[in-house]
Amino acid sequence: MPPSRGKASSSKATNEGESSKGIKKQFRKKSTHEQTNDELPGVQKLKSALRQTRRLLAKDNLDADVRVQTERRLKSLEGDLQLAETKRKERAMATKYHKVKFFERKKITRKIAQIKREIESGSPASSKAVANLEKTLFDLRVDMNYILHYPKLEKYIALFPAQADSDEPPANDETNGKRERMREDIKARMQSGELHGEPELQTVEEKSAQTKSSQARPSERKECGGKKSKKDTSKESTAGGGADGSVGGDDFFEVDNDSSASASE
Repeated sequence: MPPSRGKASSSKATNEGESSKGIKKQFRKKSTHEQTNDELPGVQKLKSALRQTRRLLAKDNLDADVRVQTERRLKSLEGDLQLAETKRKERAMATKYHKVKFFERKKITRKIAQIKREIESGSPASSKAVANLEKTLFDLRVDMNYILHYPKLEKYIALFPAQADSDEPPANDETNGKRERMREDIKARMQSGELHGEPELQTVEEKSAQTKSSQARPSERKECGGKKSKKDTSKESTAGGGADGSVGGDDFFEVDNDSSASASE
């Protein structure tokens, strides 16, 4: 009889383990589902508010002043929804073409630095050679502004033709023509002063500004942090940390922010 009780208890433990695993799987699936639905909470909330506003306007016994306010709210929500959907599409396009733009920008940056070194070194013997280098430098800067100021909602046309072993189809005459028209527009905007004449310096300034802001965030968190409980303070003192919380966590966040800022470039 004792062995049978052992078998029953072991089978019961197995069933409990399987049921707990099933519960964990359900919770994992639910959290993933919720994360997918909450990717764009702004658009969803705006759509929900629009539905409620339209239901309110559909009522016949609505007061005149309430109807006027609701109609104004409806127009405002429609504008906000259009803007939110535009921003969502911009983010999607930026993510899609980030890799292509990144490598093209790196390639053009190296070429610009090379041409500038040649001009500054005085290696070109004739004035004609210097003029050719300056023209090449201007064209490279046009290409840089082309990448930086390409329309955010349009399909990106790469500056460099696709290679023979590339998955992308080769550019046709229509694509090449559109690229050249956009480059001419960029060139005209540079000559009029609308766009930066030295975009390589603009990217460096933006990168340094992002680095400074990312380094300032940990100190802001230190200054604006809430009061810690006695339990947390005792844990930190036991682990060898100071009372001000400067154990090294801020250094970790600084490195993380710096790496994210450099990856975005």
